[in-house]
Amino acid sequence: IEEEYCETYFDVSIGKECIDFHEAICETVSTKICTEVNEQQCSTISGKMQCSSKPRSSCQSVPQQKCRSVPRKKCISVPHAKPGKHCKPVIHKDCHPKSREECHPVSHTECHPTKKQFCMSVPQTHCQSY
Repeated sequence: IEEEYCETYFDVSIGKECIDFHEAICETVSTKICTEVNEQQCSTISGKMQCSSKPRSSCQSVPQQKCRSVPRKKCISVPHAKPGKHCKPVIHKDCHPKSREECHPVSHTECHPTKKQFCMSVPQTHCQSY
């Protein structure tokens, strides 16, 4: 009787898995913002109040964040397991006892020598391959 005996194995290899993404790179910059302001100056001359407008520039520094997108790639090592099977045939023998007859010559002397055979059954295992 023939059967198959199989063993499962795994081939493990290390591969790289990568992803593409965009990373924001930001920096803080200051912007100077100026506005024109009319400033009034008043004074009293001969009991009368007189005012005059005088333009003045008022500036202020305003922080701003400027960002830009930079393409990046991140890779990591990942194990990959690939299963496999290795099989080989196994032969079973079907055995059963069977006897055979064995004979041996024997000399017997009385008056006249006569030859006889002495036989006996010898057990033997007989196997048959399929």
